[in-house]
Amino acid sequence: MEAPLGGSGSGPERDKSTAPPSSSPISVVSAFWKDFELEKEKTVLDEQGLRIAENQENSQKNRRKLAENTRDFKKASPEDKLSLFNSLLKGYQEEVDNLTKRAKFGENAFLNIYQKLYEAPDPYPALVSIAEQDLKLSELESENRKMKVELEEFRTEATHLKNQQATIRRLEERNRQLEQQVINASDTVVYGYVMSQFLSFLAENNCWCFYLLPPVSNLLSTGVFFGILF
Repeated sequence: MEAPLGGSGSGPERDKSTAPPSSSPISVVSAFWKDFELEKEKTVLDEQGLRIAENQENSQKNRRKLAENTRDFKKASPEDKLSLFNSLLKGYQEEVDNLTKRAKFGENAFLNIYQKLYEAPDPYPALVSIAEQDLKLSELESENRKMKVELEEFRTEATHLKNQQATIRRLEERNRQLEQQVINASDTVVYGYVMSQFLSFLAENNCWCFYLLPPVSNLLSTGVFFGILF
């Protein structure tokens, strides 16, 4: 087969070694399609496709016209055939030229895209690699979601424990306060009872110091009683 347009017989091989041997399939495929400029090639293919369709339509019209001229030529008299022959022959020659141009245009379009796609790396390894990475990513995302749920549960449990500890500390502090209040209340009751007994003793014995003592409320508040008692 003849070499593609724009190069010698080694044209399709010119860029096959441009990628480093150690490149991953994904990087090789990505680099190729980046340089390929698919959208630009699609625009060119669209134009070529429209041109081919137009040539096909024109060819069909010309063939129908040649067929009619050929039928007219066959029906014509020998004298008229001499005058029609040159125009009929010219029509066939023009159609042959048009078919040649159509074939050349189609071949050039095919060889142009063939030359570029011939250099394309096989996308299958890259797609397999992407699929495997996507699967691993999905597994990691699933595991990450589970970890987040467990972490949130641990945080909730830790918060609950902290709240319990704070409650325990408040209860312990309240308990100490109540114990102190009980002790203080007990001291006051004992203090008052002893004082009343002592005063009663002094009064019953008509002790001269009874009349010198301040009111009981003052004794209870200032602690004079214990100074007198002890």
